[in-house]
Amino acid sequence: MRLSRSSPSSKDDDIASTLYIPSTAVFLQEVLKLIFCVLKVSSTTSFSPSLTMASLLAALDPYEVLKLSVPSALYLIQNNLLYLALTKLDATTYQVTYQLKILTTALFSVLMIPSSRAAMTRQRWSGLLLLTLGVCLAQSSTGTGDESSAKATPKDRAVGMICVATASVTSGFAGVYFEMVLKGSKTDLWARNIQMGAPSVAIGLLGMLPSGASWWPWW
Repeated sequence: MRLSRSSPSSKDDDIASTLYIPSTAVFLQEVLKLIFCVLKVSSTTSFSPSLTMASLLAALDPYEVLKLSVPSALYLIQNNLLYLALTKLDATTYQVTYQLKILTTALFSVLMIPSSRAAMTRQRWSGLLLLTLGVCLAQSSTGTGDESSAKATPKDRAVGMICVATASVTSGFAGVYFEMVLKGSKTDLWARNIQMGAPSVAIGLLGMLPSGASWWPWW
């Protein structure tokens, strides 16, 4: 994935030097996930068209879809931010920094799910603090990285770090939010994925409408 976001070394070939559009890749990911979930639901009905349609209509309840549009939008933003971060940062920095999502997930879990506070022992908080320290140490190291990242400007690194940090926050919040929706719900997990996938595809399509198929002017 990091290699696919690296600028080709050859500048003579216009086609070779053009990177793919991240918003299109994210949109296609959501489409494929939605298709897979629909096929999975259809398999539970022995691929009966009438039963599959009834299951899909039941899954696409407007209230439930609206409720899950929050994590859908956040995951979509997260995926776009991660593509941008991979363009600006080297693989090592990206991988280490993105582990901050563990910390943000723990924080949102404590804030949004009171029952999880007892599970967060002193040892676990210490582990999270060590993780944060490791991320800081990785950022202070300048001896790692690939050839393309070595040419990155401070502005590029700053943009990449902001994208990873924002993606970590959206990942933590969306994950805890989705867990709250699943708890106490008898709805099938695949139906929930369809409820998340439908708004993701719609929002992802909107991201492809502007010329250049991207909301981000620096891509």
